[in-house]
Amino acid sequence: MNSRVNSATKVHRVHQGMATNCEPILPSIPQDADLLDLDCLSEPLRELLHAAVQIKGVLIPVATKVLHRKRRSLVPMLDSVVIRHYLSAPEYKALLPGTESKDKAANVAMEALRLFRDDLLQARREIEDLQQQLARAGFPLTAVRVLEILVWTQTEPAGGYRATRPA
Repeated sequence: MNSRVNSATKVHRVHQGMATNCEPILPSIPQDADLLDLDCLSEPLRELLHAAVQIKGVLIPVATKVLHRKRRSLVPMLDSVVIRHYLSAPEYKALLPGTESKDKAANVAMEALRLFRDDLLQARREIEDLQQQLARAGFPLTAVRVLEILVWTQTEPAGGYRATRPA
């Protein structure tokens, strides 16, 4: 995934920091935790995200890319494209600067996760159908990952991931 964590030194620093800050909290969140159960998981998840973003060079995108691998059905990769999609509505735009603040980032991420979860609930049947089709084709993905990819392919500013139709 695109990231500014692009050297062995930075990768090592992030890995060590995430292990130190997050490993003590991870057991409080079941490995099979699901974003649909966000209400009962919100406090440990917020704590986990806050611990992650305290690491030098880590904000929401890097934190969620790493944590997605630990809790695949709970944590989508909230990169700048996905965050911008969920927080660009007028009532949420004021939260965007908080993505750059180590003190505010976890709370901002939680709001984006709530909005993401709402979309997941609303499109649950369609996403499950896509999951089944993808699994049959050899690409088993969580519902969280499917929605994240759909958001990315439809909203990425350059449009490089959208299929173009022949003229």
